[in-house]
Amino acid sequence: MSQRRASHRIIAGILALCGTPWAALLVFTFLIPKAGLILNLIFLPGWVLYATWFYVGFGRSPKLNLVKFWTISVLINSIYLLFQFTPWAIIPNFEYMIIWWGFTITLSIIALVLARKQRTN
Repeated sequence: MSQRRASHRIIAGILALCGTPWAALLVFTFLIPKAGLILNLIFLPGWVLYATWFYVGFGRSPKLNLVKFWTISVLINSIYLLFQFTPWAIIPNFEYMIIWWGFTITLSIIALVLARKQRTN
C-alpha cells in the first residue's frame, strides 16, 4: 500500500472513530418518535459519509475515486457547518458541532489535497 493510500486510510479512520459519539447520539434520537426520524433524515448524507469513512479507513482497498469522495466530504460537512449559523440550526449554539464540522472539513481538505497529488503523479 502506498504512503498516500495509507494516509487516506488514517484520515478516514480518525474521522470514523471520532464520529462515533455523534452517531451514537443520533441513534438515541430515534427514541423521540417523530423528531428522531426527522433529525436522522436531515443527517442522512452524514450517515452515508460516516459509513464510507469506515469503508475507506478499515475496509478492503477502496475502489472509489478518492478525489470525488473527499470533495463530497468537504461539501457535506461545509453545508452542515454553514447551516449551524442560520436561524434554522438544529442544535443552536452547540460548540461541539461547530468544532466537529471544522475538524472534519480540515481533515477532508488535507485528504483531498493528498488525493489530487496522487492523481497527478
